[in-house]
Amino acid sequence: FALKSGSAIVSAATPTNTQSASRQLRVLVDASLSHQMGETWEVTGSYRRGSDIVQGLTSLVFTDAVSLTTGGFVSRHVDFRSSIAYSTGEPSLAASSQNFTSYTGTARMRIAFNEKMAATTEYLYYFYDFSRAPQLVPGYVPRLSRNSVKVGLSLWLPVGRR
Repeated sequence: FALKSGSAIVSAATPTNTQSASRQLRVLVDASLSHQMGETWEVTGSYRRGSDIVQGLTSLVFTDAVSLTTGGFVSRHVDFRSSIAYSTGEPSLAASSQNFTSYTGTARMRIAFNEKMAATTEYLYYFYDFSRAPQLVPGYVPRLSRNSVKVGLSLWLPVGRR
């Protein structure tokens, strides 16, 4: 179990009043819980309340995010890892509480041929919706859904000799 906390103060002009600064105080939290299942499997859940800079938005955002990750060895030469995540947030200086959301999901399998080489395949799903966010950068796509599949080869080489 891990827990971190802090605070952030954001001070800047609001979209409705560019002459005076608005201040917001937010509590920041980062918490995670891991559980070992058997000898080689682990599941981890996490929650994060923070402030971030998000590509496509013109101001700092406050976010809430949850994720779940699990992984381990299926057999002596095959390991698997997957994760899902959801986040929502709102621009820190928006006049209303219009928010955005994003979802991600990944799954990866790796098959070892020997102790120095393995084949890897990975699937990724990603979605975001900024259509209700008022401060979107011009030309930025407000909604996006993306899928990808990667296939590769991993090599392990020694960095130094004993």
